[in-house]
Amino acid sequence: MGGLAYERGAELLGRALELLAATPPSEGRDRNELWAQVRLGMVRAATKGQGSPGAAASFARARELCAGDRHLAEELPVLYGLFLVSWHQVNLPATAAYAAQLLDVAKSTHDPSFLVAGHQASGLTAFQHGALETARHHFGQAVVTADSLADPSLADVMHGDPSVAGRSLVGFVDALSGQPSQASALAAEGLELARRSGHSWSIAVAMSMRTWVAVVLRQHERAEGYADEAAAFAAEAGFEDLATSISTMRGWAKAHRGDTAWGLELAEAGFGRAAFMMPFNLALLAEVEHLAGRAERALATVDRGLAEVACRGERFYEAELHRLRGDLLADLLSEQVPERAAEAETCLGRAVEVARGQGAHLLEARALDSLARLRERLPSAR
Repeated sequence: MGGLAYERGAELLGRALELLAATPPSEGRDRNELWAQVRLGMVRAATKGQGSPGAAASFARARELCAGDRHLAEELPVLYGLFLVSWHQVNLPATAAYAAQLLDVAKSTHDPSFLVAGHQASGLTAFQHGALETARHHFGQAVVTADSLADPSLADVMHGDPSVAGRSLVGFVDALSGQPSQASALAAEGLELARRSGHSWSIAVAMSMRTWVAVVLRQHERAEGYADEAAAFAAEAGFEDLATSISTMRGWAKAHRGDTAWGLELAEAGFGRAAFMMPFNLALLAEVEHLAGRAERALATVDRGLAEVACRGERFYEAELHRLRGDLLADLLSEQVPERAAEAETCLGRAVEVARGQGAHLLEARALDSLARLRERLPSAR
């Protein structure tokens, strides 16, 4: 489905809801409204963002219509839709609650589709907290169950093929955990599976996640090509919010490839409506600002990222923010501000500690390298 088709779909669903609003209350009317609200939520999530007010309103209304009567066919997309809204808004208590509800329904109904959704939701919640091992377990369970079901309808119900998303997410975790070859292979496998399915949203998400892996692994040339391809595909398909979110990664890659001016412009344009991934994107923007010779501005951007971590609890890239802060402070060292050496060492030590606690061995090794460079430069920093 292309961008115009999504727009037309949203228009028709909106018109259907207007007509239903003028219809006398009845069980049949509510059933039809539930169906329309779920589909409108899916369309709004794909085109305007999964945390957008429109998607949130549609899924919340659908949840009201589900109350008091079990509609399993619609309950799964409603619960998972509300989970994704809260996940993109970085409302961690809500994400945990919806993930638990999905697993509870799976247990009470023995419905494997809810089990897939529950594990994927639980994995995403753990990932936000930086609990990489727990996240990988849940993503793996989601993949195993989804593969056994081989149900193509889940791609629409869960806003993307769970077999694709699960592989890509395991790849992202593996990248942070220091397994680069495995991470790249899983990201490529997820994209190939998405392409075979022909499901456009799954393809766009797999392209985006393949780019994430290349960025985390600091594969600048590969990341640039992947980001350009992902952004073009998402824009053509009408996935406006996703195309915007990829912009920061494009800017990061292009800046590292030597075009800092365009890289900075793209990186700054990548902050759309979604709150999720904000610390990650701010870390990338800070790197681009540093490459552009704006170290003080980069330091302020890193501080903003750490404030987001403290406020919202999205911690999977926290260690890298501490490392970047330490590196920036080290670069800004001068005789006028000698205390920055001690502050830089503290930041790098904190980066090592956080990464080690999360099992983010890639980020731990990076922080240890930065700390060694600082100590080599300043023997007094011990």
